[in-house]
Amino acid sequence: MIQTTVRPNVPLVLIGHGSPDEQARREAAALIELLRREARTPVYCGYLEFQQPDARSAIAQAAASGAAELSVVSLVLLPGAHWSRDVPRLLAEVACDFPQLRFRYAQPLVQQAELQELARVRVRDALAAGAQWRPHEGELWVVARGSRRREVDRALAQLAEHLAADFGFAGYGRAYVSVAEPTLEQVLPCLLARRAVILPLLAFGGVLVKRIERMVCSVPGNADRLLLARHLGPHPLLAAAIMRAAVSAPLLSR
Repeated sequence: MIQTTVRPNVPLVLIGHGSPDEQARREAAALIELLRREARTPVYCGYLEFQQPDARSAIAQAAASGAAELSVVSLVLLPGAHWSRDVPRLLAEVACDFPQLRFRYAQPLVQQAELQELARVRVRDALAAGAQWRPHEGELWVVARGSRRREVDRALAQLAEHLAADFGFAGYGRAYVSVAEPTLEQVLPCLLARRAVILPLLAFGGVLVKRIERMVCSVPGNADRLLLARHLGPHPLLAAAIMRAAVSAPLLSR
């Protein structure tokens, strides 16, 4: 049972990135089903790319339900361009058609304590499953999709620092799959010499997680020196983070 609930009679609208990958789609559907069981309010979901319904349609559908207010949560975990630009633009466009409706827009999920706890679970599981070394003998690296926004880099580095301190890792860092530097491909040779747990900070499996897996597995001499943690996935803690974010979401000004 998830302990956090959203505001009664305030529909919850999730905006995901979307993926062409079937695993990612299944995991997104599982998370939505979990939220629909626990949130005690209507739950809608739309996507920015690849999947239907598209984000605009999902927001409009929720807006047409007769509710006075909507809570909107981005499933893109970090404060990149999708969170800071694309979703607010969509909300502003839909608001023109529903002038009486109030919108609440949640802060990035990376800020929620439940998401940070889920990251700890993934790191703990990786260490328990395969480590022949202790955290103080290696480093923790958190890997994300990639963004040129400094807020993303700052949030990712802060999460890596906190997790490393919790487990007693000798060092920590952040890397990206693409767009921003350092990329995971750039840092992997150095990490092999130092040992590391690599945590993909991604909500769902799919294209990016598989790319990370290929990069880590292709490093010669890896053995147990590089431990790849599981991505977050449709876990109750992720659902709780979403509901917590929805509860605390501020009203958008018009």
